[in-house]
Amino acid sequence: VTILLNHLLCCLWWVVGIHGPTDTGSRWVEAMFAEHDAGMTWHYVTALHWTIAQMTLGATDVMPVNSCERIFTVFMLIVALLFGSTLVSWISALVVQVVMSRGDRTGKLNKLRQYLRQEHVPPYLSAEVQRQAIDRLGQQEWVDEGSVVALPMLSRSLRLELIYATRMPLVMHHSLFRVWGQMDPRAVKVLCRECLSIKFLRPEDDLFLAGEIADYAYYLA
Repeated sequence: VTILLNHLLCCLWWVVGIHGPTDTGSRWVEAMFAEHDAGMTWHYVTALHWTIAQMTLGATDVMPVNSCERIFTVFMLIVALLFGSTLVSWISALVVQVVMSRGDRTGKLNKLRQYLRQEHVPPYLSAEVQRQAIDRLGQQEWVDEGSVVALPMLSRSLRLELIYATRMPLVMHHSLFRVWGQMDPRAVKVLCRECLSIKFLRPEDDLFLAGEIADYAYYLA
Protein backbone atom coordinates (compact mmCIF):
# COMPACT_ATOMS: atom_id res chain seq x y z
CA VAL A 1 0.00 0.00 0.00
CA THR A 2 2.80 2.42 0.89
CA ILE A 3 4.67 1.70 -2.37
CA LEU A 4 1.50 2.16 -4.44
CA LEU A 5 0.68 5.42 -2.63
CA ASN A 6 4.18 6.80 -3.27
CA HIS A 7 3.97 5.79 -6.93
CA LEU A 8 0.63 7.55 -7.43
CA LEU A 9 1.77 10.69 -5.62
CA CYS A 10 5.05 10.88 -7.54
CA CYS A 11 3.12 10.60 -10.82
CA LEU A 12 0.79 13.38 -9.66
CA TRP A 13 3.80 15.53 -8.68
CA TRP A 14 5.29 14.99 -12.14
CA VAL A 15 1.99 15.99 -13.80
CA VAL A 16 1.94 19.17 -11.68
CA GLY A 17 5.50 19.88 -12.85
CA ILE A 18 4.57 19.41 -16.53
CA HIS A 19 1.01 20.67 -16.90
CA GLY A 20 0.25 22.48 -13.63
CA PRO A 21 -0.64 26.19 -13.56
CA THR A 22 2.21 28.56 -12.79
CA ASP A 23 2.24 32.15 -11.58
CA THR A 24 6.01 32.54 -11.85
CA GLY A 25 6.49 31.34 -15.41
CA SER A 26 8.41 28.28 -14.27
CA ARG A 27 7.78 24.74 -13.09
CA TRP A 28 9.95 22.36 -11.07
CA VAL A 29 10.56 20.05 -14.04
CA GLU A 30 11.87 22.96 -16.15
CA ALA A 31 14.04 24.25 -13.29
CA MET A 32 15.38 20.80 -12.45
CA PHE A 33 16.11 19.57 -15.97
CA ALA A 34 16.99 22.86 -17.71
CA GLU A 35 20.63 21.87 -18.19
CA HIS A 36 20.45 18.08 -18.36
CA ASP A 37 17.44 15.93 -19.22
CA ALA A 38 18.11 12.18 -19.06
CA GLY A 39 14.61 11.08 -20.13
CA MET A 40 11.49 9.72 -18.47
CA THR A 41 13.33 7.29 -16.18
CA TRP A 42 15.27 10.15 -14.59
CA HIS A 43 12.05 12.19 -14.32
CA TYR A 44 10.24 9.34 -12.56
CA VAL A 45 13.06 8.53 -10.15
CA THR A 46 13.45 12.22 -9.26
CA ALA A 47 9.70 12.59 -8.65
CA LEU A 48 9.67 9.38 -6.59
CA HIS A 49 12.62 10.64 -4.54
CA TRP A 50 10.75 13.89 -3.85
CA THR A 51 7.59 12.00 -2.82
CA ILE A 52 9.41 9.65 -0.44
CA ALA A 53 11.28 12.62 1.03
CA GLN A 54 7.97 14.36 1.76
CA MET A 55 6.41 11.22 3.28
CA THR A 56 9.42 10.60 5.52
CA LEU A 57 10.29 14.27 6.14
CA GLY A 58 13.63 13.67 4.45
CA ALA A 59 15.84 15.86 2.24
CA THR A 60 15.54 16.43 -1.50
CA ASP A 61 17.03 18.85 -4.04
CA VAL A 62 13.69 19.33 -5.84
CA MET A 63 12.01 22.58 -4.80
CA PRO A 64 8.59 24.04 -5.73
CA VAL A 65 8.92 27.13 -7.94
CA ASN A 66 5.33 28.38 -8.12
CA SER A 67 2.26 28.69 -5.90
CA CYS A 68 0.55 25.53 -7.19
CA GLU A 69 3.61 23.42 -6.47
CA ARG A 70 4.02 25.06 -3.07
CA ILE A 71 0.40 24.25 -2.17
CA PHE A 72 0.92 20.65 -3.31
CA THR A 73 4.06 20.43 -1.16
CA VAL A 74 2.18 21.68 1.91
CA PHE A 75 -0.57 19.15 1.19
CA MET A 76 2.03 16.38 0.99
CA LEU A 77 3.53 17.38 4.34
CA ILE A 78 0.09 17.22 5.96
CA VAL A 79 -0.56 13.80 4.41
CA ALA A 80 2.86 12.60 5.58
CA LEU A 81 2.17 13.83 9.11
CA LEU A 82 -1.20 12.06 9.32
CA PHE A 83 -0.14 8.93 7.46
CA GLY A 84 3.13 8.57 9.34
CA SER A 85 1.59 8.93 12.79
CA THR A 86 -1.23 6.52 11.89
CA LEU A 87 1.20 3.97 10.46
CA VAL A 88 3.47 4.14 13.51
CA SER A 89 0.49 3.77 15.87
CA TRP A 90 -0.87 0.81 13.90
CA ILE A 91 2.50 -0.99 13.81
CA SER A 92 3.04 -0.34 17.53
CA ALA A 93 -0.39 -1.74 18.41
CA LEU A 94 0.21 -4.78 16.20
CA VAL A 95 3.59 -5.49 17.79
CA VAL A 96 2.13 -5.15 21.31
CA GLN A 97 -0.72 -7.50 20.39
CA VAL A 98 1.67 -10.14 18.99
CA VAL A 99 3.96 -9.90 22.03
CA MET A 100 1.03 -10.20 24.44
CA SER A 101 -0.42 -13.15 22.50
CA ARG A 102 2.90 -15.01 22.50
CA GLY A 103 3.44 -14.19 26.18
CA ASP A 104 -0.01 -15.53 27.06
CA ARG A 105 0.62 -18.72 25.05
CA THR A 106 4.02 -19.24 26.68
CA GLY A 107 2.55 -18.64 30.14
CA LYS A 108 -0.17 -21.25 29.59
CA LEU A 109 2.34 -23.85 28.38
CA ASN A 110 4.69 -23.16 31.30
CA LYS A 111 1.80 -23.56 33.75
CA LEU A 112 0.85 -26.85 32.08
CA ARG A 113 4.41 -28.19 32.25
CA GLN A 114 4.64 -27.17 35.90
CA TYR A 115 1.43 -29.05 36.65
CA LEU A 116 2.60 -32.18 34.80
CA ARG A 117 5.88 -32.21 36.73
CA GLN A 118 4.10 -31.57 40.01
CA GLU A 119 1.73 -34.50 39.50
CA HIS A 120 4.54 -36.81 38.25
CA VAL A 121 2.67 -37.58 35.06
CA PRO A 122 4.33 -40.41 33.04
CA PRO A 123 6.56 -39.08 30.25
CA TYR A 124 4.54 -40.63 27.41
CA LEU A 125 1.31 -39.06 28.69
CA SER A 126 3.00 -35.75 29.44
CA ALA A 127 4.34 -35.56 25.89
CA GLU A 128 0.92 -36.30 24.41
CA VAL A 129 -0.76 -33.70 26.64
CA GLN A 130 1.78 -31.04 25.67
CA ARG A 131 1.51 -31.90 21.97
CA GLN A 132 -2.25 -31.49 21.95
CA ALA A 133 -2.08 -28.32 24.03
CA ILE A 134 0.49 -26.75 21.65
CA ASP A 135 -1.63 -27.70 18.62
CA ARG A 136 -4.79 -26.21 20.10
CA LEU A 137 -3.15 -23.03 21.32
CA GLY A 138 -2.03 -22.45 17.73
CA GLN A 139 -5.52 -22.98 16.29
CA GLN A 140 -8.14 -20.31 15.81
CA GLU A 141 -10.91 -20.70 18.32
CA TRP A 142 -14.52 -21.07 17.22
CA VAL A 143 -16.74 -18.35 18.63
CA ASP A 144 -19.53 -19.95 20.63
CA GLU A 145 -22.92 -18.25 20.63
CA GLY A 146 -22.92 -17.99 24.41
CA SER A 147 -19.64 -16.09 24.46
CA VAL A 148 -20.86 -13.22 22.25
CA VAL A 149 -21.86 -10.64 24.84
CA ALA A 150 -23.60 -8.40 22.29
CA LEU A 151 -26.26 -10.97 21.32
CA PRO A 152 -28.47 -10.55 24.42
CA MET A 153 -28.62 -6.82 23.63
CA LEU A 154 -30.52 -7.49 20.39
CA SER A 155 -34.29 -7.28 20.15
CA ARG A 156 -36.13 -10.59 20.42
CA SER A 157 -37.31 -10.50 16.80
CA LEU A 158 -33.81 -9.80 15.47
CA ARG A 159 -32.32 -12.45 17.77
CA LEU A 160 -34.80 -15.05 16.47
CA GLU A 161 -34.02 -14.09 12.89
CA LEU A 162 -30.32 -14.58 13.62
CA ILE A 163 -31.00 -17.97 15.24
CA TYR A 164 -32.93 -19.14 12.20
CA ALA A 165 -30.21 -17.87 9.85
CA THR A 166 -27.42 -19.73 11.70
CA ARG A 167 -29.21 -22.96 12.67
CA MET A 168 -31.65 -23.58 9.84
CA PRO A 169 -28.98 -24.37 7.19
CA LEU A 170 -27.49 -27.01 9.50
CA VAL A 171 -30.86 -28.63 10.10
CA MET A 172 -31.79 -28.62 6.43
CA HIS A 173 -28.74 -30.72 5.54
CA HIS A 174 -30.75 -33.75 6.67
CA SER A 175 -33.37 -35.04 4.24
CA LEU A 176 -35.85 -35.79 7.06
CA PHE A 177 -35.80 -32.19 8.28
CA ARG A 178 -36.06 -30.89 4.71
CA VAL A 179 -39.27 -32.87 4.21
CA TRP A 180 -40.50 -31.81 7.63
CA GLY A 181 -39.74 -28.18 6.79
CA GLN A 182 -41.90 -28.41 3.66
CA MET A 183 -44.77 -29.95 5.63
CA ASP A 184 -44.56 -27.73 8.73
CA PRO A 185 -42.07 -24.84 8.53
CA ARG A 186 -43.24 -23.44 11.85
CA ALA A 187 -42.39 -26.66 13.70
CA VAL A 188 -38.86 -26.65 12.25
CA LYS A 189 -38.41 -23.06 13.45
CA VAL A 190 -39.50 -24.13 16.94
CA LEU A 191 -36.97 -26.96 16.75
CA CYS A 192 -34.19 -24.51 15.86
CA ARG A 193 -35.24 -22.07 18.54
CA GLU A 194 -36.01 -24.35 21.49
CA CYS A 195 -34.31 -27.70 20.98
CA LEU A 196 -31.10 -27.09 19.08
CA SER A 197 -27.68 -25.98 20.25
CA ILE A 198 -24.46 -25.92 18.26
CA LYS A 199 -21.29 -27.56 19.54
CA PHE A 200 -17.95 -27.08 17.77
CA LEU A 201 -15.44 -29.93 17.88
CA ARG A 202 -11.72 -29.81 17.24
CA PRO A 203 -9.65 -32.71 15.92
CA GLU A 204 -9.32 -35.42 18.60
CA ASP A 205 -12.27 -34.02 20.59
CA ASP A 206 -14.72 -36.52 22.15
CA LEU A 207 -18.38 -35.80 21.58
CA PHE A 208 -19.26 -38.60 24.00
CA LEU A 209 -17.51 -41.61 25.48
CA ALA A 210 -18.49 -45.26 25.33
CA GLY A 211 -20.68 -46.31 28.26
CA GLU A 212 -21.98 -42.81 29.06
CA ILE A 213 -25.69 -42.23 29.51
CA ALA A 214 -27.07 -40.43 26.45
CA ASP A 215 -28.68 -37.14 27.48
CA TYR A 216 -28.86 -35.67 24.00
CA ALA A 217 -29.36 -36.68 20.39
CA TYR A 218 -26.42 -35.55 18.25
CA TYR A 219 -26.67 -34.58 14.62
CA LEU A 220 -23.35 -34.13 12.81
CA ALA A 221 -23.37 -31.45 10.15
